[in-house]
Amino acid sequence: MVQTLKISDLEAFKKDALHKGEMTRVHKCNEYIETYNTQIAQVKHSTFYLRAGLSIDIFELKSDYSIRVTDWHATASPLTLAFILAGRSRVLTKGINQGRHYYETAGENHLFYLAETEETEESIAGEYYQTVRLRLALDTLKSFEFEKLATFPKDLQPLIKTGELPIFHHCVGKTSAAMQLALHQILSCPYQGTTQQIYLESKVLELIALQFAQLTASEQQEERSVKISASEINCIYQAKDILLRNAQAPPSLLMLARQVGLNDRKLKQGFKDVFNTTVFGCLYEHRMQQAQRLLLRQDMTVTGVAANVGYKSPTSFSAAFQRKFGLSPKAYQLSMSIRFGGKG
Repeated sequence: MVQTLKISDLEAFKKDALHKGEMTRVHKCNEYIETYNTQIAQVKHSTFYLRAGLSIDIFELKSDYSIRVTDWHATASPLTLAFILAGRSRVLTKGINQGRHYYETAGENHLFYLAETEETEESIAGEYYQTVRLRLALDTLKSFEFEKLATFPKDLQPLIKTGELPIFHHCVGKTSAAMQLALHQILSCPYQGTTQQIYLESKVLELIALQFAQLTASEQQEERSVKISASEINCIYQAKDILLRNAQAPPSLLMLARQVGLNDRKLKQGFKDVFNTTVFGCLYEHRMQQAQRLLLRQDMTVTGVAANVGYKSPTSFSAAFQRKFGLSPKAYQLSMSIRFGGKG
């Protein structure tokens, strides 16, 4: 039997369990733990808040039902590193995997960013499920210094280049022995208070480094194994044309690849080989050139230009523009106005 719940239903379920004495809550300093044992499910959910924008979620579930929970990920969603320790869950996310279900299974680790996206996750009846998820705010990720983008996972490079991140989900691979050790140390942390916080943060940073290294190595291996044929190069040019014609509302990477008859791996490698940039990098350059032209028009506001070139947030557009040209859009518009005014 499948028990279907929305987030609002889940909150009501938890309140009812608390009222019946079937649930306990512990809240101290940076630690928040909920445990409930009802006829529907046995659940333990622990959250540890570390430095700003960095937290750990440890989730355990056992139920005779398949519990399906639908959630909407907000604009400010964090980057999530998920390590599945036991069981599996069946996931359906709009815009991911061409609308097909995928599984998160014990022994795997995943990396995903799902802002402004609906996700449905379903547990498997009778299976004990345990996962550790690390939540990393994008502003916190951007605070790290990345001297060489080549050593940084490709799906995260747009964040460093433009300030924005498209949605994605990666099964990075098998959880390595080093990852398993760090996860065990998190679950069996012997400390309390400030010492606990420092210890857990060190393990989280270690897991981030290990996963990013694993993903980068996998990407580099893929690049070495991909060969681009002449017919596929024509598809790459076709993909660029489609991308730029739809720059205001671009298709997802998977959808773009599908439209030109390639898989996403060939599309990504093809853009690098043919245009010496990524798909997102190509879109970014086009948007910035278009923004430059529009800012020369005095009837265009920065907000209007941002929307016109496909940015939902004027703040993100301004950050991307300044990163490219060294001036904010408003300062650029003003400087062009003075320059051309002086010539008149």
